[in-house]
Amino acid sequence: MSKTLEQLYEDAATLINRTIPEPWETTWLQVEIHGDESGGGGAGFYNTKNSPDVVHYFEFGPDCYAVWFDIWKFFQEHGKEPWSTATFTLQHSGKFDIQFGYENLLAEDEYDRRIHWEKPI
Repeated sequence: MSKTLEQLYEDAATLINRTIPEPWETTWLQVEIHGDESGGGGAGFYNTKNSPDVVHYFEFGPDCYAVWFDIWKFFQEHGKEPWSTATFTLQHSGKFDIQFGYENLLAEDEYDRRIHWEKPI
């Protein structure tokens, strides 16, 4: 049985919550999918209630990429426009927002992409 899009988003949120090593207030994940299983990646960032202006990094591992690749495949399988980037913002309360991009960030150099990723939402 296939998962719904809502279940996939919940999987992403659960994985992020387990990955961050301390209590967090807001987290954001920048994801790139290049159109096949071997291409893409991402970066995860968060802040804490006590240090809202300090940006912390967390590891975007293969499990996290696999969930986002499943979300990308869901879009493909349901006739939705394929996205190349996603910004997933999750509040500690469980409220979340997703913004999809359709640009090719690979045309930018690594430094410019990292600066884009680290901007808090």
